[in-house]
Amino acid sequence: MTTEEEGPKRITDRVLELNLTGHLMPVDENQQPVLLHMVGAGADLFLPVFSTFEKLVAGMELARTPYHKIKQIVDGLEFLESLEENETKLRVIVDFYKHENGRIRFQEVFARTS
Repeated sequence: MTTEEEGPKRITDRVLELNLTGHLMPVDENQQPVLLHMVGAGADLFLPVFSTFEKLVAGMELARTPYHKIKQIVDGLEFLESLEENETKLRVIVDFYKHENGRIRFQEVFARTS
């Protein structure tokens, strides 16, 4: 059993194809993506994206994190390539939600951890 302090763990090695084109991303007043911290994830930052407006609203309410606007990802590959230039420990997560067991669940599509 893991504790909340241990942070998010990979629970599957299943690989899925996922196209981020058309997904929604919350941004702050400076038009920068909203980044989230998770307990136990160290310095890693999580960049949430969502497949629907309803999932974005629910996710950001769950995170208790404000956002200024919503941007739509025009080209998913270009979006991911732009993140490779960032030196922050960054993890892109899709449609995060709270599972009935109390854990936060999401699909992770990109991780820069070094």
